[in-house]
Amino acid sequence: MLMMNRSNQSLKDVLHFSTSTFPELKFPMELSDVWRRIHQICNSSVSLTAKKFTDKGLHYIANGKGCRKLIHLDVSGCEQISKSGYRNIATGCRHLQSIFINDNNTLNDDGISFITDHCSHLRCVSLIGSSTIGDESFKRLARHKRITKLRVEGNPHISDSAFKVIGKQCSQLNHLFVVDCQRITDMTLKSLAPLRQLTVVNLADCVRISDSGVRQLVEGTAGTKIREMNLTNCVRVSDVSLLRVAQRCHNLTHLCLCYCEHVTDAGIELLANLGNIYHLDLTGTNIRDQGLASLGIYGQVRSLIVSECRGISDLGIQKFCQKVPDLTALDVSHCMTLTDSAIKSLAFCCRMLTQLNVSGCPLLTDLSMQYLSGVCHYIHILNLSGCIYISDRALKYLRKGCRQLRHLNILYCKSITKSVAIKMRSYCDDVIWSNDVVPQWFQYSMSTNTQHATGEDYHKITQQRIEEQSRRHTHVI
Repeated sequence: MLMMNRSNQSLKDVLHFSTSTFPELKFPMELSDVWRRIHQICNSSVSLTAKKFTDKGLHYIANGKGCRKLIHLDVSGCEQISKSGYRNIATGCRHLQSIFINDNNTLNDDGISFITDHCSHLRCVSLIGSSTIGDESFKRLARHKRITKLRVEGNPHISDSAFKVIGKQCSQLNHLFVVDCQRITDMTLKSLAPLRQLTVVNLADCVRISDSGVRQLVEGTAGTKIREMNLTNCVRVSDVSLLRVAQRCHNLTHLCLCYCEHVTDAGIELLANLGNIYHLDLTGTNIRDQGLASLGIYGQVRSLIVSECRGISDLGIQKFCQKVPDLTALDVSHCMTLTDSAIKSLAFCCRMLTQLNVSGCPLLTDLSMQYLSGVCHYIHILNLSGCIYISDRALKYLRKGCRQLRHLNILYCKSITKSVAIKMRSYCDDVIWSNDVVPQWFQYSMSTNTQHATGEDYHKITQQRIEEQSRRHTHVI
């Protein structure tokens, strides 16, 4: 796809090239007179994207002869487009297969009706952040039975009645993204249950979804087909839902349960029976060491996020890592009880690790980085923000052992000096550093004196950790 971000004259020069050389063109342009030239060359299927389309520019599309085969159009953020602009899109681009109208609060039901009445080939529709359209628009979209992808976010008007029609008419729907739509309830999931092609379901922040709705969805025809499911902030979902998911969704590869506070070890242990699970996001759940250890039974998990799970300790990390040698990504940020022992287990058991986030783990020291750099040579992304006992010595270890490191985040690391952080940029593409005080939202306990730790305190803690490790090795021998 060709990106063009040039002046008016440059655009005119570029437009002389044949579209056989550039089958897809992407135009972030703002000058409407350039559109007079578009219809002269756009005589094949192309893709157009812009944030400054106006009614005048869209008028050229409608009246020209060249854009009749346009199949993709992205007018996200173009709030200046009026009803007549959408009428021009509908009359000039009847072969559209996908249209993105994101972040547009001026879009109304009339604009959608123009498009749905004339564009009969629609497959993909994205209305993220366009919050002024209601059920009637979505019912019109449902007439296009070929729709396979529908994305909606932050819409306070769409309700169960719209999805009742969608569930009946859009039998080819396979990707559903319905985020932060407060009127959506369990009835929507009941309507979607008969869809045979549904593979991706994102219902994040739909807080009225409960165990009953999840049960109806997964027990329907869709249950055995679903590969990705996102239930972030569906606070009424509990272990009961995970029981149904484990029984029916055998093709599930990605599952997100962020901040589902009623999810506990009992439900997590059931997920161990899903042989294809690849990515799990359990941020803010009540998972503990027992549940974490159970996730590694079949060793299938490659990416795990357990951020803000205060019940996880070094023991849980050790038991989990021993069973997942092929783990590539781990996020244990803000698990405040983790120490260097957890990183030691991770490093020696999961040597293929490429991404690690330990931000907000105040007990980690340079010893963790010594373990990590010693055996995990494929680390690309590392976040150490808020690890106040990590010092310049840790960066020395990383420079020597983690030569593939591309992104390093060391915010709020008061023991790392500016000069060493700048030097690290010669070895790492992206280094983000600051020695500011750790923000309050990290919720470090003042009883551990982490906010007032000095360099001397750091060296004492590091020395204590090293001596403790030496005693353990001596005892084993």
